Amino acid sequence: MITVDKITKSYLAPPGKVVALQNVSFTFSDASITVLFGANGSGKSTLLGIISGLIKPDSGSVQFSQSKFKVSCVFQDYHNSLLPWRTVKSNILLPCRWNKKNLQSMTERLNNLLRTFTIDLPLDRYPSQISGGQAQLACLLRALICPETLILDEPTSALDFTLQWQTVLQIQRLSSEEAITTIVTSHDPDQAILVADKIVVLGSNPGRIVDVIDVDLPRPRTFAMTSSAVFLQVRDRLLTKFAFGGEHA
Repeated sequence: MITVDKITKSYLAPPGKVVALQNVSFTFSDASITVLFGANGSGKSTLLGIISGLIKPDSGSVQFSQSKFKVSCVFQDYHNSLLPWRTVKSNILLPCRWNKKNLQSMTERLNNLLRTFTIDLPLDRYPSQISGGQAQLACLLRALICPETLILDEPTSALDFTLQWQTVLQIQRLSSEEAITTIVTSHDPDQAILVADKIVVLGSNPGRIVDVIDVDLPRPRTFAMTSSAVFLQVRDRLLTKFAFGGEHA
């Protein structure tokens, strides 16, 4: 379990101080999938950075139920997240060294992930030799190679429409089957609903929670569920809160 308690974070930028997050509190349950949904500037990426320990908040705290907390991250700057002197395969398997995992078993897991996601990646190439979409998929596979907690910042943004949906559906299936605590940001309401157990809707200026929506859809989820009554009800509430920032909804 991850608890963020009264998190506030601001930055200095022209023409003055920008409050990225203000008094944000929420608990991310173990083995759940939580989507942070909001406009640009609502503090989604900042909150992920604070949870992962890469950004220090101005005030507030993050508490973990486990004494040893490990995260696997996919950042928006996915191309610069790969080490240029390592091949794609070597980049993906790098967490095995940090976590002292057996290389052979992790290579087999990589092969299974490639089959699961139906991805054909040029594993022997270097990051400079692959496309943006391939780089993003490599970062996602690296995060999934031995995950404990997944922090995914728009992990399908560089993919085409079909591959986005295929990848999103496999992320929700794998996270559920392996009981991985997953926190993901999204701009796509349909993908957010299809993935999430809970959706945290963030308003902007300052970034703050305006709604928390429970998604009561059975798993594993399918694209066909996007036309169900439950899905459409959640979508209507989500877009209403998003459009009005929670103030007029």
